[in-house]
Amino acid sequence: MQSNINNIKAGAKRKIVNDFFSELFYVLSGAILIFTCLEIFWPGIVLAYLNLNYVLIFWLVIGIIILF
Repeated sequence: MQSNINNIKAGAKRKIVNDFFSELFYVLSGAILIFTCLEIFWPGIVLAYLNLNYVLIFWLVIGIIILF
């Protein structure tokens, strides 16, 4: 049994990768929004367990990748 990934053309592979990064960007945007709301209503709950700098840097890199 052959895999379908071998039958996908180069343009289609690029679209799949672009769709993946777009969805990842949306997920990270939602996470940042949720974390921000949590910090407003319950100060210190997110920052005590998670460093948001890494999330913001990863979100920015994914956004730049989407532009290309």
